[in-house]
Amino acid sequence: MAEPSLPSDPFLRRTALIASAIAFAAVAIGVLAFTVLRPGAEPHFDARIGLVEP
Repeated sequence: MAEPSLPSDPFLRRTALIASAIAFAAVAIGVLAFTVLRPGAEPHFDARIGLVEP
């Protein structure tokens, strides 16, 4: 089974890592925006059981 690999060129390797970090952060921000920061709802976060609607 072939493993995905980063480019051998250091510049491309760094660029690929930065791009993947930015993509990960964008997904995390999107998830937060649609779960915790939804406009109109007033959810709060309970550390014991997670997101709770009032």
